[in-house]
Amino acid sequence: VIRQYESVDMDVVLADGSLAYVAGCQSVGLTHIQHSLTKKPPGSGVRGTMCVIFNDHVGSFQPVIRPWQSCAIAIGCLNDTLVYDEWEDSFYQGTTVAVTMSCDHRVIDVPWALSG
Repeated sequence: VIRQYESVDMDVVLADGSLAYVAGCQSVGLTHIQHSLTKKPPGSGVRGTMCVIFNDHVGSFQPVIRPWQSCAIAIGCLNDTLVYDEWEDSFYQGTTVAVTMSCDHRVIDVPWALSG
């Protein structure tokens, strides 16, 4: 059985640990999502299809998927680092961010199994 959803609702864990929720984010951009964050009261029972977790204290971390989610994305803090420029054969100081995504195995396995 393949589940296909008409809309994607997103749970957002903010830097202060509070929870927010965005309904119908599959057809909007990041600016709209940022302005559409609705605080989620504890125990509300509202569950997002995916989860985005912001943590501005840690460089990178692994998000944990809840049973009702298809994926969880972790966004770490900004880091100043040396970046190698292949074209110039030199280094420069740049800003990087670590983004890690954990997926339910069905997100990966089913499309792969159907393709071959």
